[in-house]
Amino acid sequence: MVRDKNKIIAYLIFLKRKNSRKYRIYSIAIAPEARGLGIASKLLIYAESRAIKSNIHQIALEVSEKNTSAISLYKKHGYRELGFRPSYYSDGSAAIIMIKDF
Repeated sequence: MVRDKNKIIAYLIFLKRKNSRKYRIYSIAIAPEARGLGIASKLLIYAESRAIKSNIHQIALEVSEKNTSAISLYKKHGYRELGFRPSYYSDGSAAIIMIKDF
C-alpha cells in the first residue's frame, strides 16, 4: 500500500497458497493522480523481491485484454503471456494470463 498523506494512492495484493511455490497477483491499482510516477513498477519489484526471499518460483496474474498499459508494464518487467480466459471480466473482455518465472 502506498499513501500520500492520509490517502491511499496505490496498492498491490498478492497471495500464496499453502505449500505452493507461486504467488498470484490478485489486484494492483494506482489512483489516477499517481499514475506515471513509477509506483506500479515499484510495487511489482517489491512483490518480486518478496517472492525471491520466500523461495517462490513464479508469479502469475490475469489482466484484461483491454488494459494495454498494464500489459506493457508487465512485459517490461519480464512477464510473458501464458494463456487466455474468454469473457473473464464483467464487461465481457477476456483475461490474459501472464507469468514470470524466477
